[in-house]
Amino acid sequence: DAAGAADQTPVPCDGISLIPAIRDPNSELPARALFSHYPHYHHSRPAGAVHEGDWKLIEFFGDDAGGGSFELYNLRNDIGESRHLIDRKPDKARKLQDKLKAWRESVDARLPRKNPGYQPDRAEEWWDRQQNKPLDREAMDRNYRSPVADQYRAHPRRSDAGKRPNVVFILSDDQAWTDYGFMGHPHIQTPRLDRLARESLVFPRGYVTSSLCCPSLATMMTGLYPHQHLIMGNDPALPPGIKGLDAALRDPTFLAKSDEIDDNIERVAALPRVLAEQGYLSLQTGKWWHGSYLRGGFTHGMTHGDPKRGGRHGDAGLAIGREGLKPIRDFLELAQQQEKPFLVWYAPMLPHEPHNPPDRLLERYRDQTDSVHIAIYWAMCEWFDETCGQLLDLLAEMNVVKDTIVLYIADNGWIQLPDRNGFATESKRSPYDGGVRTPIMVRWPGRIQPARSERLAGSIDLAPTILKACGLEPTASMDGVNLLDTEAVASRDCIFGEIYAHDEVDLHRPAPNLRCRWCIENHWKLIVPFLPNLPDEQVELFDLSNDPHEENNLAVKQPNIVEKLRQRLDAHWRPEVE
Repeated sequence: DAAGAADQTPVPCDGISLIPAIRDPNSELPARALFSHYPHYHHSRPAGAVHEGDWKLIEFFGDDAGGGSFELYNLRNDIGESRHLIDRKPDKARKLQDKLKAWRESVDARLPRKNPGYQPDRAEEWWDRQQNKPLDREAMDRNYRSPVADQYRAHPRRSDAGKRPNVVFILSDDQAWTDYGFMGHPHIQTPRLDRLARESLVFPRGYVTSSLCCPSLATMMTGLYPHQHLIMGNDPALPPGIKGLDAALRDPTFLAKSDEIDDNIERVAALPRVLAEQGYLSLQTGKWWHGSYLRGGFTHGMTHGDPKRGGRHGDAGLAIGREGLKPIRDFLELAQQQEKPFLVWYAPMLPHEPHNPPDRLLERYRDQTDSVHIAIYWAMCEWFDETCGQLLDLLAEMNVVKDTIVLYIADNGWIQLPDRNGFATESKRSPYDGGVRTPIMVRWPGRIQPARSERLAGSIDLAPTILKACGLEPTASMDGVNLLDTEAVASRDCIFGEIYAHDEVDLHRPAPNLRCRWCIENHWKLIVPFLPNLPDEQVELFDLSNDPHEENNLAVKQPNIVEKLRQRLDAHWRPEVE
């Protein structure tokens, strides 16, 4: 049609031209059914399908009993095809079955026939017709099968048929582990998070794997360490000759590399994508680094990710909290209308910069510190707390509190400088507790007994916890534990983390970007710099029980403990050395 030759094809086409819709996006293509036909045993059973309107019928050609079987889905309400409705809509299934059969007859489609020479013991054999011998399956696995797919995209399996809970993530952005009322801060008021703590299983000794927001959030979403999901920094390194991020965001090379980093979120089993396959709706709001929310598998979201419109680290989604919660309210109403379980990702840019709290909150803290910068930061923490309360009240208003798991965590720490707007070096982007420690809370009324646990917990545990709660099994690559499993939490005495440069110099290998690794065993914390990148740094060992702010390096005095923890760190993950 585009070439002006639509009427010159020797054989009539089954398809139709899309040119009218391309020329006029408001035009409508003619209503019709779409058919597919695959009568072979290859990766699955032979099958055909008809897709008409919102409905899709699949016919499998022959089963163990010798007959066919059918599945019916409503794609508008169930895009993941997780609930087939053949028993509830037999008339609809019958009409589509007749239409599929009539189409096959009209095109003289071939159907499978019994193979008289069928040999069950060779059913899994792949045959090389050129060499007339079976293919080397081991060689195929080694050369062609994606290790990423095998290792990171194994589909979790449903382990029970119970009611699936809703899931709400509350993610603080740049807040120290000390800066809450329930964590003992003498000035900052966080009444709504204090109440959440009273209603939750609280892990005061929670940790993120990395103290930079993009890799930290990716771990929460995937249950993988940065060296696994390969989202190690916030941005690629600036191209030669480019000065400043604003200029980089207009540079095609920089944008292409940013897109390559974002690709990593699509090659792993991110929670929204996994839950969508189980019929969940999901909403992204706030911080989100990986382009459009769709790349993470969310069904709904605020972030467009278009660099031409300023798309970076959340763009339009960053209005959440600061400008109210209407997108979340609208989403919850939609989920209730469709009777779907839901996941909400609430990651407001709070108390993150810009530090511009309401005057009514700032006035509360002006007289409690000599530093106006600290007073402003404290007010930002309370502002964030207020928005968390609004979200929790919204769950109560929707009457879904008992059916909803709420998880709380911060992406990384922040120690406010007293003399200017900025953070101390021992907080954000560092391996110290000021950067990696955060309280973790899990609330599920009627299913979780509120308590305070001094056991170690981590952001690596959030995905396995959610999957288990939803009746799913974590993937084999997830190293975290189910925080609702008391025995599993108690049996773990060591957690791990890794710190990378803000800008990635290598998008595919962790080592060129790595700054240090760290681990905590009980109360001992070891920090090991990656010497190829930081040749002048020293190993550090801290006794967190007696030195919670890591002021006294005991590495020289305790070489045996250093060696023991170093071995555990290397056994967990040891980067390649150039």
